[in-house]
Amino acid sequence: RENERAEPCHKAPAIAMQLEGKQQDIMRRRGSLQDEMAQVLLVIDQVKRREADIKDHKQESEDALKNVRLVRTELDRIKESLTNELYHLPEEIDKLKALEMKLQPARPSRLRRRSDDIPEDTTTSPPGGEVDAPTWDHDSKAEEAFGNNPNFRSLIDVCELRGRCWTAELKWCTESLEAVKAELQHYQAGHQEKHNIEEKAQWEDEQVRRQLSVVTDHEGHARRRAEAREAAT
Repeated sequence: RENERAEPCHKAPAIAMQLEGKQQDIMRRRGSLQDEMAQVLLVIDQVKRREADIKDHKQESEDALKNVRLVRTELDRIKESLTNELYHLPEEIDKLKALEMKLQPARPSRLRRRSDDIPEDTTTSPPGGEVDAPTWDHDSKAEEAFGNNPNFRSLIDVCELRGRCWTAELKWCTESLEAVKAELQHYQAGHQEKHNIEEKAQWEDEQVRRQLSVVTDHEGHARRRAEAREAAT
């Protein structure tokens, strides 16, 4: 009976060594998981900024299309008062020029930034960069025609051109926003999965620490050996 009580005490150093090795392995795994989670958080932050940027582009497109519709409505209204759709009085030309100025913005801000030679922030570019984005390299004859000879018909052509371009821009923004939301959910799910694994590793670490505290309790071992000897007498 004394040998049975004393046996765990004799095995304590070997058990402690095994537990310490297990603890080191857990610590390595936790460290690796924490590094991976930190990297994923950086990516999540970048994707969120891209999402916010695309939302701004989408709102810009919606506002531009709203302006196109307003100008077209105004053109329909003043059409009845015009005696000619190609030749106008000075005050009529001024009115048409004022309406053309309402067709703003003329181009997406992403293209205006590029044309101003501002370095593109790749962290705020929609998924896939701008490979699938509308190029806006359309035929500018309508805009040139209105600039050279402002008249009702040329302004109608400008409205139709801007309407087509901004509609394509809005479609691209909408699709890009859906894609970036899916991407964000993917990374958030990945981070949560790693977090759950790290929490389990933390629980394992706590269990090993408690076991180690018992195994390395030399006073406790001495007391148990004494109790074993006393029980044997």
